[in-house]
Amino acid sequence: MPEAMRFDRAEVRFDRAERLDNGWLRVPATVGRTGVLEYEGPNGSVRREYRPPEEVFHQDALRSAEMVPVTNGHPPEALDATNTRFFAVGWSSSNPRVDGKVIAQDLLITDAAAIRAATEGKIQISPGYRVDYDPTPGVTPDGQRYDGIQRKPRINHYAMVWLGRQGPEVLMRMDEADAFEVPSNPPTAGKEKHAMKTIRIDEKDHEVADEVAAAFATHEAALAAARKDAAARADAAPDISKMQARIDALEEERRTDRASEQARIDARVSLVANARRIAGDDYRADGKSDLDVMRDVILAIDASAKDRLEQRKDDRGYIEGRYEVALERAEERKDSGARLLAAAQQAKGGGAPKSKYDEERERFDKERTEAWKPETRAG
Repeated sequence: MPEAMRFDRAEVRFDRAERLDNGWLRVPATVGRTGVLEYEGPNGSVRREYRPPEEVFHQDALRSAEMVPVTNGHPPEALDATNTRFFAVGWSSSNPRVDGKVIAQDLLITDAAAIRAATEGKIQISPGYRVDYDPTPGVTPDGQRYDGIQRKPRINHYAMVWLGRQGPEVLMRMDEADAFEVPSNPPTAGKEKHAMKTIRIDEKDHEVADEVAAAFATHEAALAAARKDAAARADAAPDISKMQARIDALEEERRTDRASEQARIDARVSLVANARRIAGDDYRADGKSDLDVMRDVILAIDASAKDRLEQRKDDRGYIEGRYEVALERAEERKDSGARLLAAAQQAKGGGAPKSKYDEERERFDKERTEAWKPETRAG
């Protein structure tokens, strides 16, 4: 069976949250459920996938949910040992448990911006997980039709989101008595905040997302502290080589991080270049997230997609798929325009315009053909 990545949604009611002395937030949450969920492909088709209890509540599935990262919105890629530190804003507990048709688990939110977003109403949880997809259709015991079955779900991360696929059953639970209220209609609900900050890498300024800038600053501070510590130890200990080895290791880690940041910046530059090529040279991407720019490209190619994009505005996978299709259509239009121009020139009898090479070759052939003729002199 093919393996696939899924981003579902679960809700989080904050009815028993605990604010710790250091500002962290410990909160009980409902992080997953059984049932039939709908997924839409890039072509607009909808597939109904069944999450049976024997798969969702399997011991291996529950174990995969232990101690996984919590993120503020879904990251652009699955988390692993190389990128988790850039996106983690907290962690799940080691005690996922079955509660009826849902999975209950405690979450620890450690990032101030994520805690602030939660108090503004961003309380639904979207599990990011891998499954083996079984395309066998059927009907659930309670009569719901489905197109396939999700088997062997394995959790990669939990994302805090505004709206969830799994609905209000999957959410964090907070209490109004904990000194912060959740607005019933938060002004930012349904919209992700895309703060941009400037960081300096190799004497160049780069505008990056707020969470990337925070991770970069943390790493720079750690590197500076390590250098200071290494220098102090070198003064007190004769074995300078060990300290230098540690500094070298940190420098190598910093170079790796710079390469990762440069890759993100290059991807952003390419995205904006595509947008200007398709939407026009005057297109401005200032203050817009990558998803916002992708939406603009999609609408520049297909204005009728506006309502569908509005409905799926938080579904990154859907928007990225539509964006790739839009780029393909733009290339098709470009190729079609070139063929029409060539056909029009040929219809006028001129054929394709001659290049400088063709003109020079014709002149050379003419001179060689007429070289035998005597020169005609005026006299």
